[in-house]
Amino acid sequence: IILGFYIQIIFAAFSTAGQFFAFQMGLSASEVYDSLSQVENPLMGQFFNFLAMIVFLQNHWFQTLFCDGLTASFRSMNAFAIINNSDFFAKFMMTSLSMLFKDAMIIALPIMGSLFLINVTMGIFTKAAPQMNLLSEGFPILMLVSYFLIAVLVPHFCEFFQESIYGGFREIQSIMTKISGGGIK
Repeated sequence: IILGFYIQIIFAAFSTAGQFFAFQMGLSASEVYDSLSQVENPLMGQFFNFLAMIVFLQNHWFQTLFCDGLTASFRSMNAFAIINNSDFFAKFMMTSLSMLFKDAMIIALPIMGSLFLINVTMGIFTKAAPQMNLLSEGFPILMLVSYFLIAVLVPHFCEFFQESIYGGFREIQSIMTKISGGGIK
């Protein structure tokens, strides 16, 4: 359960990043039901979730997690160890949830910042030339720039996801060693 929860937190960071800038893109109305997390998720959240899933499967992390992580967890953790270290476990989970929002902001910030600058520029142009209808041209410009930025930044998102998974594996290993009493047997 701990392994699954922590991996779900890493995937949720990508989905949350898509939710952060989907509203600015103009795609907030196009939400679909995400059967994996059982919530309504904008299209960009779904796209980033699928992108993370592809990177996860391509690097054979499922096999690493399932074969190595699951067997190590059976050797190192038991219910009594988790109950005895419940303070450490609660602190670990709260830190993990705060890392979710930090990672989501790191992923979404380049796109959100660019869209914010475009909105400010369109506001200045609307004040300078009120006879032009920039609102009708603004949405296609926002979407075009957003898709261009996403296409340019996809390799960096994949690298960031790989770093997140490696960091997640290190954190899972550290919680296993702390809860088990110092080392994996």
